[in-house]
Amino acid sequence: MTCRTCKHWTTDKSKSFADGESVIGVGQIGECKRAVFWPDATYWIKEGEAPVQLDEFGMRIKRKLKPEHAGTKMFSCDGSGYMGALLTAEDFLCSHYEDRKDEPGIS
Repeated sequence: MTCRTCKHWTTDKSKSFADGESVIGVGQIGECKRAVFWPDATYWIKEGEAPVQLDEFGMRIKRKLKPEHAGTKMFSCDGSGYMGALLTAEDFLCSHYEDRKDEPGIS
């Protein structure tokens, strides 16, 4: 039940930012396609669209999760919001694991 046998994990260069390389001390690296790109999963709250809400630190909440991503708990994004990918080692385990329906292995 690790990334290596999860249906959301890939090392295929044509489908991900990962290139399937191995890293000393980590093993093979792949991309989790279950992670949703943050700017695609949320939108900016427009002035007056909703009452102002503050987070636990007293900061104004400025983004809202799109309804089609309700329940999503895993996101990716770089500092500029241009792109993002969740890269993991092949032996990483998370609660979103789903076994491949085909023969286990690297896609």
